[in-house]
Amino acid sequence: MTEGSGNGGAGTVPCRPSAAGYGWSDLVVAGLIFVFAQWVAVFVYGLFGGEPPAEDTAGAGFLRGRYIAAVYTIAMVLCIAMLALYGRVMGRSVRLSFRAPGWASPIRILSGYLLLWCFSIAVEPLASLLPSCSSDMGSGGWFLVCSVLAAPLFEEIIFRGFLTGGMRRAYGGVAAWIWPAVVFAAVHISPAGMVSALAGGLVLGFYYLRYRSLVIVIVLHALNNMTACFLDVVGAGDLTVRDLAGGPCAATAVYAVCGVISAAALVRMCVLVRRIKKEDCAAAE
Repeated sequence: MTEGSGNGGAGTVPCRPSAAGYGWSDLVVAGLIFVFAQWVAVFVYGLFGGEPPAEDTAGAGFLRGRYIAAVYTIAMVLCIAMLALYGRVMGRSVRLSFRAPGWASPIRILSGYLLLWCFSIAVEPLASLLPSCSSDMGSGGWFLVCSVLAAPLFEEIIFRGFLTGGMRRAYGGVAAWIWPAVVFAAVHISPAGMVSALAGGLVLGFYYLRYRSLVIVIVLHALNNMTACFLDVVGAGDLTVRDLAGGPCAATAVYAVCGVISAAALVRMCVLVRRIKKEDCAAAE
């Protein structure tokens, strides 16, 4: 719906949702499909003899990483197939946009990467107060392949391609920006992880809406995960800004700067997303 449609302004034509896109119930179904696909993947992989290694097994970290990578890949391929089938059965039309003019701009990629970490740092004080559940994702090459290649590719296709793209088609930019990010956060299960995922989802969702390129958000997601993996390797994965800053005053300053930048970025994103909504409505008239 266009802004101001409820104000009775003369000549204002409401922009009605398109039946071809994703509705609110479709978001819930997509989230359930995402979770269900992972349970099915564990079962399917188990049928072929795939089982998580015992903790005392030689090379358990590497074997665990291989198990997680295999199960995750099966789950995501299954999830995308089920979403495509669901869309066809329900008449939901989503066009995945992988490349658009200017998607490879180094400035856009660098600014998006910095915003992802700025948002992550800004919400860190809240996330640190919430329960977190750490799971053993394994180690070695398979862990890196899963974290840096598979996860960014599949999750961006699902959450930005299907959900953000589908919501934009039905409801415009604002709903497509916020609600898929909420679903993206919800499937991370851990409350602390949800906060960080919501912040990252808002940045990635904006970049997809703004530049209409899955490639740019896949690259941003991969760079973010690559940095997190590097921090794990050097033993800094569990450290917070407060741990690294050397004192409460320095940590507070970092949090404040990142908070101000994130707040300003959110305001700017909201303005631009509302503009996208108006452009889509005008194109639909």
